[in-house]
Amino acid sequence: MLPGVCMRGGSLNEDIKTATEDVVEQQHQLTIKHEQPIQQQLQSIRKYQNEFRKCEDEEKQRQAYTNRSLCTSSQKLQKLESHAMTPVGQENLVYA
Repeated sequence: MLPGVCMRGGSLNEDIKTATEDVVEQQHQLTIKHEQPIQQQLQSIRKYQNEFRKCEDEEKQRQAYTNRSLCTSSQKLQKLESHAMTPVGQENLVYA
């Protein structure tokens, strides 16, 4: 007789079949237990990827804003420099 298998008034083949089914069920339960952390890990990875994409998009938007701002400021400075006038007037001898 197999250890851990008791005779229930049936044949040995039936007991072996029942014991095999029990082992398969136990292995299936263990497999399910091991799959759950894997699913949790996949969800965590997806969450991290989404957060990373969001941060990356925000950084691209900030960079684009900075570039536009710099370009605008540069254009304003160039206009001021091109329209600069030399002072015209009389010299005040009191301050000379």
